[in-house]
Amino acid sequence: MKLKGQILFFTIVLILVASIVFLGFYNSQMKRLRKLENTVQATWGDVIWRLEERNEFLPGFVGMVKSKEPKLSSQVMKDKKALEEAIQQSNQMQIIYQTKDLDSSLKILLDKIDNSPEIVQEKQFKSMRRTMFDVEDRVDSHISSYNEAVGRFNKFLNRFWGRVVAPSVPKKIFFKQS
Repeated sequence: MKLKGQILFFTIVLILVASIVFLGFYNSQMKRLRKLENTVQATWGDVIWRLEERNEFLPGFVGMVKSKEPKLSSQVMKDKKALEEAIQQSNQMQIIYQTKDLDSSLKILLDKIDNSPEIVQEKQFKSMRRTMFDVEDRVDSHISSYNEAVGRFNKFLNRFWGRVVAPSVPKKIFFKQS
């Protein structure tokens, strides 16, 4: 009888210790998930900030070449406006699509301009073009940081503890770069 009582006591203690260890580990994984989520949100905010910075710069840049390439300039400004509306609505998927559209029309315009010697030779244009490259590099850098954060977040969700602590949390969307 005494032996059965000791076994029962040790079983209860073992269950309590295992529960405490499990809860501690569960709590640490929840903190990790929150930290990953905060990183994704912060890097997304940085992407939005850089996209807005680019949008502020575009009218001056496009204005310089509008007389030479009116149709392409108009398309860039139309895509810029659509991106601004998506940002205002905080529609992440729409922001990604509109950014791709703007990137595409801007690339076509830049390629056309680069083949136009009279524009390329203008001193003011050279300065604006350099600034444009800097802005684009910052946008790309922040998109890469966001994608890395999303990758870490989604990887956590795919692992055992991610499925335990967050079984219904959806994966984050990558920002595809062209």
